Amino acid sequence: MLAKLLPVKFRSLQWLTPHPALPHGVSGAITLIIGGLITFQSLTGSYDLLYTPLIYIYVLSTFVNALSGYLTVHKTPKIGQDAFRRAAIFQMCCVYYVWRFSPLAIGLGYGVVRIFDFICAAGMILCLLSFTILALTFPNKVQAIAVATGTLALLALSGYPVQLALEGEEWWNCVQGEYPKQEIAFSGYVYVPTTWTFAIILFGVTLFQRQIISPAVFGYGFIASVLGSLFITVMTQELHVPVVSTQRLYIPCGGGPLSPMQESVVNALDTSAHAQKLLQIIRNATGWRLAPEWLNNEL
Repeated sequence: MLAKLLPVKFRSLQWLTPHPALPHGVSGAITLIIGGLITFQSLTGSYDLLYTPLIYIYVLSTFVNALSGYLTVHKTPKIGQDAFRRAAIFQMCCVYYVWRFSPLAIGLGYGVVRIFDFICAAGMILCLLSFTILALTFPNKVQAIAVATGTLALLALSGYPVQLALEGEEWWNCVQGEYPKQEIAFSGYVYVPTTWTFAIILFGVTLFQRQIISPAVFGYGFIASVLGSLFITVMTQELHVPVVSTQRLYIPCGGGPLSPMQESVVNALDTSAHAQKLLQIIRNATGWRLAPEWLNNEL
């Protein structure tokens, strides 16, 4: 009955494959709905959903969607099977950090969790590097540029998992000590939006392979979704939780004074500083405060 409400081209999609226990289509729909709710709430500066079991539902649905996609990849055209497999692995690793960095996982980063920290960090890095190599083999230039650009943008997000894997819960506790809202920032502005956007991209790949959308629509949509999501989340994090969170892509913590080289790297990769400069330009041009109330008096 509900299928009749969908556009004709979408009715051919199989929502319960490969098995009702691992429904690829249904789990993808749940991911898109819940991920959208959490992301849009974060963009407004509200974080209630990050403290609810909805996070667990989101992580589970996204993991099931990626796993079921991996198991059905043999049904896709052969030319895209390797890319699909790596994309599914990347998504499973990335959604792990939705939970790992969330307020619901504070203090749980020991024992078997440390093993998953290493596995998922390595998985993200290897998948992203392989995407870049794959992009060079694409016959369509728009798709190749889209995948390469998106991959480089996503690669920046792998720095936090690598630091967590190498330095452990002590590093994460130290970061939260310096930036009290960092768990909100990682969940609401980094890993939920990233996995949600990636789920949209994978859905787009399905539509492209079914010839429901054109190569150009997929390619430009890929670039727009990745870069657009990255820009919007970076700016809104600096708008709602500046100072108490950071967007430094490299966050050394608890290891004593930084060497001159480390300090140079930290400053070069300080996305927060660049975003605040842009916000200040907008403030000067418009007179808008563009800051949370508690910070307004300091601007």
